[in-house]
Amino acid sequence: MTIEELRKEIDAVDTELVSLLNRRYAACLEIGKLKQSSGTVVLDSSREQKIINRLGELSNYPDMIETLWPEIMAFSRKLQNDLNK
Repeated sequence: MTIEELRKEIDAVDTELVSLLNRRYAACLEIGKLKQSSGTVVLDSSREQKIINRLGELSNYPDMIETLWPEIMAFSRKLQNDLNK
């Protein structure tokens, strides 16, 4: 494959990633609404660690999970906390 072809592949994957993250964050907002109505706190550290552990086992690059997923989950928490404003 050429560099151009590989870059097109990366672009396609990036587009799919954004779509999947949009779905994830939409679900997080719905969870945030449920947490808000039940008085549940947003942060669930044990759940977050379980997610990182599970995804790390699935990934060919567990260091990537350790680096990226805390940021992804931090944004999820931000969205949920913003519902309370």
